[in-house]
Amino acid sequence: MRGEDKHRIDWMLIAKYISRTISEFENLRLQNWLKSDWEHRQFFEHAQHYYSREDFPLPDEKQIDRNWTEFYGRMKQNQVRRIWHGIGSVAAMAILLIGSVWMWKTLLDDSGRLAQQQILPVNAQAILILSDGSSVNLENNGEEKTLTDRDVQINRQGKGLVYHPHTGKNADTLFNTVQVPQGGEYHLILSDGTQVWLNAQTRFTYPVAFGQGERKVRLEGEAYFEVMPGHTSFLVETQRMNVRVLGTSFNVNAYPDEKITVTTLVSGKVEIQAEEGNRVLQPGEQASRRVGEQGDIQVNRVNPLHYTQWKEGYFSFRDNTLTDIMHVLARWYEMEYEFESPDLEQICFFGVLNRRQDMKELLQEFEKTGKVRFEYKGNKVRICAGESGNNGTTI
Repeated sequence: MRGEDKHRIDWMLIAKYISRTISEFENLRLQNWLKSDWEHRQFFEHAQHYYSREDFPLPDEKQIDRNWTEFYGRMKQNQVRRIWHGIGSVAAMAILLIGSVWMWKTLLDDSGRLAQQQILPVNAQAILILSDGSSVNLENNGEEKTLTDRDVQINRQGKGLVYHPHTGKNADTLFNTVQVPQGGEYHLILSDGTQVWLNAQTRFTYPVAFGQGERKVRLEGEAYFEVMPGHTSFLVETQRMNVRVLGTSFNVNAYPDEKITVTTLVSGKVEIQAEEGNRVLQPGEQASRRVGEQGDIQVNRVNPLHYTQWKEGYFSFRDNTLTDIMHVLARWYEMEYEFESPDLEQICFFGVLNRRQDMKELLQEFEKTGKVRFEYKGNKVRICAGESGNNGTTI
């Protein structure tokens, strides 16, 4: 890819990759470039997100190269700069948005003075409830361990659990539950090979092994599924809708305290089942159902990446109100919050932020817009008016 120049990127290869028109040789070049440097992967993930937006025009490749060179050089000098200051083109947004990731990294590298003030997410930890009701703390300590439920073997590997195929009698009648706390996340590989990523404050119940019948699981919270194709369908049950699949990738947001349950299809095909009737989704479609809402399930075209970036370690906000944003952040960070004025609740923001960073550093990105400011008392956050009014903005 233009030799081994790390300061340049062939934007059209990313465009071809996203549009699925990339050749085998071009894909090899792209993958080699991504593997050559961690920063390339970070750049690619953000560029991919913005290129996939319906309202994002194809940027000029020379402009992308210039922005990449400036960004790379600036990060190498460990300079912390305001992400959105002075950006004059949409193309630059895709590059400079990554600055929030680097701001967090640089601040932590430069000094440990914030250590006692930080409010960090818990990350990979959960509680496993076995079929006999006993529980196991799944806090990630790097230890690999083998667990058993009756005679079913479960491997605990770093940030996840792996269930082995089992043909024993009545294994499909034994159920496990994983409860992910506030600020946590966890990864499972079920006995059929299906992978499940669980978001914070999620409860997920499933059989330790699947039998010959339909593969059923129960979800309260949010999870991303990559279902292994099989001879039987796979059913995700939630409070307001069920999702039936044969083999596909999709995200389900079904928190009991939310007014809406949402299923977003990434690939394959799913059938949404509810009292009002059933709907079949195609890739890039999203089904939603509100509490107490009468009529058919609502189906809309969306960019799935926006709804699945949490799995990759990012918050993705797209014209979300500050009320909704703070609700999401409170699920991830151990904090309480209150608004100084009801007017602040409806300010809308747009942006992608690293959710591995300290909460105060993340909230500084909102303060830079001039729309809001935050006051802290321990883990309690008070949202106050900024200096430049309450119109929506980009973070």
